[in-house]
Amino acid sequence: MVDVCMVVCTFAQQETCPRTNLTKRCLRSLEKLKIHYGERLFIAAWDNHSNETFLEYLRQQSWIDRIFANDKNFFDFGAVHALSALSTRLKAPYVIYCNDDIEFFNFEFLDDSIEILKSQPRAGYIRLNLFDFNQLHIFDKASKHKDRDSANSQRMYNWVSKKPIDFVRIPDKSKYEFYSTNMHWTLFPGLCKAEIFNALCPFRDYRPLQHLEGFMMDRYHLLGLATLQLNGGVCQHLGTPELSARMKSTSSPVVSWKKTQEAIQNS
Repeated sequence: MVDVCMVVCTFAQQETCPRTNLTKRCLRSLEKLKIHYGERLFIAAWDNHSNETFLEYLRQQSWIDRIFANDKNFFDFGAVHALSALSTRLKAPYVIYCNDDIEFFNFEFLDDSIEILKSQPRAGYIRLNLFDFNQLHIFDKASKHKDRDSANSQRMYNWVSKKPIDFVRIPDKSKYEFYSTNMHWTLFPGLCKAEIFNALCPFRDYRPLQHLEGFMMDRYHLLGLATLQLNGGVCQHLGTPELSARMKSTSSPVVSWKKTQEAIQNS
């Protein structure tokens, strides 16, 4: 039985692309996750028309359960909808979306995270990215502290409501610390209830990247759900803000929902 369905979105446009090394680090960490959880964790790769050298590397990763090798760039829009379709087909109750500049450093978190989500009916998902409520000066994007983590920091307010982030520790016997918060939705990795994730997806033509994330953020806010945070996180963002910005399209073209469906069905 598949408990968690994960899709990693990959894109290595050129053989010398600086992001390729980050992607390989990402994939090596996902392999460790797969080895730890076996058939309970279904991992698919959604590739946005990478160069042939990288695609050959991707095909050599026998631990990947499915590869969507596309002949055009569907951006994260395609990967998000592939995750929705796969989780429905596999009847997986939980999903994780992952970009290719993420590295997992903890491989034992799933069981405790699933249990805490089950115990919190008014929560939709658990943020898994590196974050520490005991060191907010490091993870506050507005912080001037010399040790601020620019790759993993964030605004200390809900992006939709503009209310300051509040948080409370959830009493639990887990070795991990979980907090209930009013944090907004983000496409950084999170363990999400599959039915909630499906409710966030725009099943129509839409713009990718920050537009898509904003759409899902608004949808999540309308559901009135709490966000949980695994304190300390289990994965980290490898890309610097500068590198991530260079990977974004300035025009953010509308992605066809029909063609995305065709790509999911034909891969």
